Amino acid sequence: MIPRHSARLGQSTLQENAGLATYKGLLLRADKRFSRGFQALGSYAYSRNTGTNSLGTSTSNGFNLDNWLQNNGPLPTDFTHS
Repeated sequence: MIPRHSARLGQSTLQENAGLATYKGLLLRADKRFSRGFQALGSYAYSRNTGTNSLGTSTSNGFNLDNWLQNNGPLPTDFTHS
């Protein structure tokens, strides 16, 4: 069923998600309990967050407005080592 717009409701706005994102990660954790209540814990995370980088608004910075999916690369939320 297609939603219909009534003119009595005023202006309508359409928003479209024009990007794709992929997250891949690996988490390593090691913990050890010793005598007398002493404990050690260590962890390391390796991750990649890549996708459509749509931060630019013109072709001067390498952003292609004609093909948004061409602008693949690391996203601003990509923290590789933690």
